[in-house]
Amino acid sequence: MPDEERDYFLLTGSTEDGPFSVAELQAMVAAGEVERETLYARPGMTDWKPLSAMLPPENQEPPLRDLNEIATALAALSTYSALEAWKQQAKKEKDQLDQAADSINHNLQFPSQETIDLSEELDRAKLEFKHQPLLKRILGSNDAEKAITAQIAAIEQASANLRAKMTEFQETAANLQKLIGFAAQFGPTTAAEKDLLVKNLTLQKKELQVKKREASTAAAAIRREAQTQSAHAGKRGLFGVTGSFGDGSFSDKLAWYDPSLAADQRRAIRGAKENALRPYESAKAEIDQQLINLEKHLLWIKQFHGP
Repeated sequence: MPDEERDYFLLTGSTEDGPFSVAELQAMVAAGEVERETLYARPGMTDWKPLSAMLPPENQEPPLRDLNEIATALAALSTYSALEAWKQQAKKEKDQLDQAADSINHNLQFPSQETIDLSEELDRAKLEFKHQPLLKRILGSNDAEKAITAQIAAIEQASANLRAKMTEFQETAANLQKLIGFAAQFGPTTAAEKDLLVKNLTLQKKELQVKKREASTAAAAIRREAQTQSAHAGKRGLFGVTGSFGDGSFSDKLAWYDPSLAADQRRAIRGAKENALRPYESAKAEIDQQLINLEKHLLWIKQFHGP
């Protein structure tokens, strides 16, 4: 039936009320004037059914703080008791997100009764239109099909919106879990735990600095080798293009310079140098980021005190 057709009746106790359109029922439920479990019926139905069977799944969005607000509150903590309270509240909010996502997912597992009824009605309308005489089909109208299709599309769009909301809840819950994990790993609960965390992180910092120096030393050696090779590029000698005697030593007296060869060799040397440097430069960049994070963690941990 078209959205505008008012053929839905409600049963409250022993009292029937109506008729209403689908849009009117949705507005009444949204306003809290009618419960989702209120029974309804329409022509062609053999029994009363709850409105929840024909309405899109309910959007059960929990009242949550913004994730940035939660992270900012964590960064501002400075007492052990405040950290414990933050962890409890964050876990509660994550549980609410998980429950809301699970609820939407459960409701979306099955098509609403209204969608099923409309699909059957659409099939009947198409069949009736198909069985009409050719002239009547040409001159007639299939507005009923269009109206039913539009109504099904509206319900499907509402379900798509809920799927998007479910994904948002799941992603937020995952990010919130990362914050909870960080607080559990780096958040001290006592002065003794604080001292131990500072000691361990300081040790990690020193180890990372050693690794960074090793990577820098290896990269410097690669650059020196490439510079040496580039200085001898383009030399031709009696025993080959390198001007060597076969033992790796060079003799400027027996070699002459070939600009074209030098250009080709230096391009190859530069490419080989860049390939050799890449893992060391990547390692240094990763270590630098780890050092920055460690320093932030140390500063945060050091600000804690009792109670």
